[in-house]
Amino acid sequence: MHKKIITVSAIILLVFTNHLASMIQEKTTSNKDLLSWGKNEMLAIATDETVIFCSQNKEDLIIRFYPIKLLQFNPSGDKIAIGNIDEIATYAVKREKKIKTRKLFGNYNKDYNIVALHWLSDNKLAIIEYSAILYKLAIKLFLCTDETIQQTETINIDIPSHIINIREIQYSPSENYLACKTTHSTKKQYIQILHIQKRCFLGNSFAIPSYVKHSSTREHERSPILQTPGESHFTFIPNEDILIKTYNLHFTKNAIIKFIAIERSKTRILKKFQIKGKINSIAIHPHKTDIAAPYKDHIRIIDTQTSNVKQILKRKNIKKSTTTTLYNKTGTHLASLEEDNDLVIWKNARNKNLLQTINKTRKKKLYLDMVIVAQT
Repeated sequence: MHKKIITVSAIILLVFTNHLASMIQEKTTSNKDLLSWGKNEMLAIATDETVIFCSQNKEDLIIRFYPIKLLQFNPSGDKIAIGNIDEIATYAVKREKKIKTRKLFGNYNKDYNIVALHWLSDNKLAIIEYSAILYKLAIKLFLCTDETIQQTETINIDIPSHIINIREIQYSPSENYLACKTTHSTKKQYIQILHIQKRCFLGNSFAIPSYVKHSSTREHERSPILQTPGESHFTFIPNEDILIKTYNLHFTKNAIIKFIAIERSKTRILKKFQIKGKINSIAIHPHKTDIAAPYKDHIRIIDTQTSNVKQILKRKNIKKSTTTTLYNKTGTHLASLEEDNDLVIWKNARNKNLLQTINKTRKKKLYLDMVIVAQT
């Protein structure tokens, strides 16, 4: 009788553990809309189940892939990889509105989830898998040509047991490091740098400050206290292993921006400054001169040398919070997504020229609701 009870308890515990690990891993990819610039100023926008390609002020192509968590053009801009925690597909995007698709990789190991993808400089596609159960990270490299797709290498990395979750992974420009958000067993969150070849994290980790949130605003009812992680974003400066990290200060409603250099497997803070207003996301100009930092209904263009806000981009009579920004490869266009799924493309952001706005509020439709060409 006791053996049966122990066996049933073990089964229940195993099922609960797997379910908990699955819940943890499902949060490793963001649900926000995705942007990626391709060849000839083609822009790909992904919602939950649709990828829309826009160029020359019009909608060109549409791809259905459900659900969409990952999206990126290759360096030459003629192929795009789309995927989620279970599978990745590649598409060759052509001007004549034809697409060629291959199911590239299907994840059949339930212990692992796909958390990131990245096109390397040699046109190889890196697919990164993470297992919260096994404490392992796997980087699988695929050589993608027009004729064949072949897996060339797998890099397995053991993750320390105090790290219970990894998400938002980005390759450094040198492709030697990975920057990622980690959650530790203490519930604290960090941005850490992983050395790929050495298969270990660098010594320094950068904490994401938490803020104290009481269960009630009334003084006599403030019993439980919750430590809520602050909002943080990061990206790399083009062609340099310098990480730009931001985090919002809860009480002052300001944001801190840090420039962190990775040198000989060590990290060093180059610059740190504070700006007024929080930051919803961050994008760096290809020429490294400006940072686009949206907050509420405007985008601040920050000079990287002086740390001053040199310009504010804002649509007239429109009060929608901007969630995501992304410069194209030449820096002539800045794409921004707003909270009601409006896409705004700014041409030559310094001159405040609004090239087009595209509304895609109804996600079930396979076309854009409207395209407006306007000047601010």
